Amino acid sequence: MPKEQGIICVMCPLGCLMTVTIDDKGDVSGVANNLCKEGEKYAIAECKFPGRTLTVTVLTEGSQQKLLPAKSNQPIPKERLMEAIRSLSGIKVKPPIKMGQVIVPDIIGTGADLIAGDELLR
Repeated sequence: MPKEQGIICVMCPLGCLMTVTIDDKGDVSGVANNLCKEGEKYAIAECKFPGRTLTVTVLTEGSQQKLLPAKSNQPIPKERLMEAIRSLSGIKVKPPIKMGQVIVPDIIGTGADLIAGDELLR
């Protein structure tokens, strides 16, 4: 029996409250109440792969800057975000680091790399 799920769209400021219909196989069979195609794409993606970009700060050594902003270069499965954060809790980086440089490759085996969001100088 198909089931319905409510999803609030975050693709624009309208914040449409959409209804997603999921069939017996777990596939999205319909999206309702979206005001644009981007909302429909978002709802389908959210049901198939609820992933999030991880944004963190990491500790530094040997720099006047105490923290370095960083983020994942691709979404991480939503249910593994806390595991990813815990795995990064002891990370310390040393200069020089360039913006976009990989700090931690393949975070917890997700295929996502942690990249620097800023330069780190001495």
